[in-house]
Amino acid sequence: MKSTKIISPSISLPLKNALTNIYWKKSDLKSFLSISIRNNSILATLDWNLTKYKIVSELIDRMFNRQDIYKEDLLYLIELICDMDDFTHLLRWDDGKDKLKKAKDSVDALRKNAEGYFTRKAKEKVAAEQRANYQEQILKMQNSSEKLQEMYSKFMNMYKIEDAQRRGYLFEEFLIDIFNFFDLDAKNSFKIDGEQIDGAFSFDGADYLIEAKWTKTPIDKTELSVFHEKIESKLKNTLGLFVSVNGYTETASNSGFRNNNMVLMDGQDIVQILENRISLPDLLMQKRRHAAQTGEIMFRVQC
Repeated sequence: MKSTKIISPSISLPLKNALTNIYWKKSDLKSFLSISIRNNSILATLDWNLTKYKIVSELIDRMFNRQDIYKEDLLYLIELICDMDDFTHLLRWDDGKDKLKKAKDSVDALRKNAEGYFTRKAKEKVAAEQRANYQEQILKMQNSSEKLQEMYSKFMNMYKIEDAQRRGYLFEEFLIDIFNFFDLDAKNSFKIDGEQIDGAFSFDGADYLIEAKWTKTPIDKTELSVFHEKIESKLKNTLGLFVSVNGYTETASNSGFRNNNMVLMDGQDIVQILENRISLPDLLMQKRRHAAQTGEIMFRVQC
């Protein structure tokens, strides 16, 4: 029988401090929480544009207020953090030594406040339930990171290809690999009534056509207009993603089409994805939301 005794709110502050300090990037914190909290649907309800501490504070307050749902998750989260003793991943950031010290001190403070919450038997029971899943998720993250590094090297090597046509074909294939890596079920290039389509995919209830360009100079408004007409000739809800490695002219990126039906990506966006700073679905979601709200089809996502 599970204990009905609640976890004291006094431990919430050291837990918040520890969670805020053990990872520098919000994306790393989010990944950690997603594999540490069984009822992790709560993470999707948080505003990840807030500061790390505000995000963590809202999460922990809500979990403490509903211990009928989250008590076991809180205990496991506290245990997992208290078992941490390696924070060297923080050294690669500016003032890394200070960040490492804050992480170590905040985890030490959490350990001190958590004394008495766990008997060895209780700790083993909680850990056994999730250890296998945790290790599996860690392995998946490691494999994903290796795959992204492999694609990053492939992308950089394409810069060395002087044959523009060959590089263009390889780039189209490369984009399909990225989309499929993020489970977006992209389709290779095809022709419709002699019209070339570089690729297609479905995302968040909409179908997208892909236009991929790797030219020496930025893309101008004329090429966006041609792609716009391709999209307009398809079903009403069809959207487009134009990907130009070397970006767009100022006139093109500020173009206003009636009933805007596309968003733009460039080489910098691709690098952000390959460096694991943001996922492709998150990037697309933010670009589409910005376009819907402002009409601006080129938006630089900060990550």
